[in-house]
Amino acid sequence: MLYIEMDKIAYRRDGTIYTEPRDEAMEKDINETLLLNGIRKEDGTVRDTSTELLKGRRDAYDRASRMMSELNRRGKCTSAAVKKIMDDLLNKEEREEYAGVKLYYFRKKYDSLKKRGL
Repeated sequence: MLYIEMDKIAYRRDGTIYTEPRDEAMEKDINETLLLNGIRKEDGTVRDTSTELLKGRRDAYDRASRMMSELNRRGKCTSAAVKKIMDDLLNKEEREEYAGVKLYYFRKKYDSLKKRGL
């Protein structure tokens, strides 16, 4: 049975999707049914799909990371600044491709900054 609960989706820097907390049924759908993490070869390596989903997610993650680095460099890395970035992403009339990856990344950073009182 194919089922994806979006609030459990998480992203790694390499572009792969996983569930948090771990959900075996969803992991099976992600990896075997939908092939969202590419096609695993017999030797254990992974070949991206023809739509290059892994590359797209990896690139989006890297762009978000560079944005955070730039905020840090300018001394403007606060939870308020990250919240504004998230709001801007969410409120666009048409969401950019892989926006979910960026939102996931920024949510993690936002939560960390809030916990530290920044």
